[in-house]
Amino acid sequence: MDSIKVLHASLGGGEIQVVVDLDALIITSVDACGGCTRVARTKAPMKVDSVVLTEISRLLHRLPEEELSPEQVRERLGKIADKEPLYSTWVCAVMVSIAMAAFGLLNRGDLASAVIVFSATLAAFFLRHLLVKKSFNPYVMVLATAALGGLVVALAARVEATITPDIALVAAVIFLIPGVQLINGGIEVLRNHVQVGMARLTSVIVTLAVIAFGLGVSLALLPLSNSNASFNWPGWPANILWDSLLGAVAAAGFAVLFNTSFHPLMACALCGAMGRGARVVLLNGGVEIALATLVSTVAITLIAIYFARRWVLPEIVISVTAALTMIPGYYAIKFMNGLFSIASHGVNISREALLFTAQAGLDAVLISVALVAGIIFPIMIVMRDKPRFYRLRRRNGPSSLLMEK
Repeated sequence: MDSIKVLHASLGGGEIQVVVDLDALIITSVDACGGCTRVARTKAPMKVDSVVLTEISRLLHRLPEEELSPEQVRERLGKIADKEPLYSTWVCAVMVSIAMAAFGLLNRGDLASAVIVFSATLAAFFLRHLLVKKSFNPYVMVLATAALGGLVVALAARVEATITPDIALVAAVIFLIPGVQLINGGIEVLRNHVQVGMARLTSVIVTLAVIAFGLGVSLALLPLSNSNASFNWPGWPANILWDSLLGAVAAAGFAVLFNTSFHPLMACALCGAMGRGARVVLLNGGVEIALATLVSTVAITLIAIYFARRWVLPEIVISVTAALTMIPGYYAIKFMNGLFSIASHGVNISREALLFTAQAGLDAVLISVALVAGIIFPIMIVMRDKPRFYRLRRRNGPSSLLMEK
């Protein structure tokens, strides 16, 4: 919202009203002679491009100094729109697949399931890429991608000897979760941009429901064998190293998915490693998992704000990329597994299974809330009433900082 208003003013416009749809921006410009409404649509509504966000942020900071004309602003925006992705489709697909395999291992999947996750993510990624190029409906795209990922997992699990097929099922489609939109929606609501925030949050909720439905379709066609097993993970203190390493790999893969350049990508990997490592330390210290997640997420968000100011990058990209490694995949997987068991057995389900399912679902919700709060509130406290593209800029040496709006 802040960025749109500043850009609109730099292009010679007056008062505007903005409505955010899933795949479009609806902007109404109001002046003394009346109003004019324009709709800007996108082929990939849930795509996050870190390079484009960074370039727009830098442009917004230069506007007060360079006093660009509306024609110059339009020219620079056109150059930003024409930028090519940093990574080829194959590089992005392989990195995302490796990241999802690492995520599966983080959620106690075995090595065989990691191989399955890599293959399923690769297939799902290319299907999504094809559907985006064909301008398919975003929800149809998510449904088809999740269903294909689930089917590949189900087929591979019948060939590959894995004891954790349920973990592989969910890990293969984690890259579809619109984490950036979720956090941005929460920030917009807290900034009193309720319409915009609720539009984002509604699209996130519907997307999650579509992902779950897609996985349900795949399970209906090819059921998985029931499994409550988990891989024998290294114990304390060796698990700090393993969690941190896999967290860095997973965060780097998400960063490639967001088209993040090299130095911010390294920051994402560092924050991902630190977040997972910090949570392991807190858990082994007796801290409850939701609180441990909250503390770890707050820490990496503060570090992300520092890196974001250093590279003039929206802090949301680094913080969300790192926080995605702490998504409660294990609990969500067990919750979904329990729901499928209830649907299959009906009234014959045991009391213990019901309680286990309810507990897993509650843990998944609490950890998710902790992740969102751990990102939103530090950003809101540090930034307060400043525009979203506000930053600290260095002048006259490293010790001199100028506050600039």
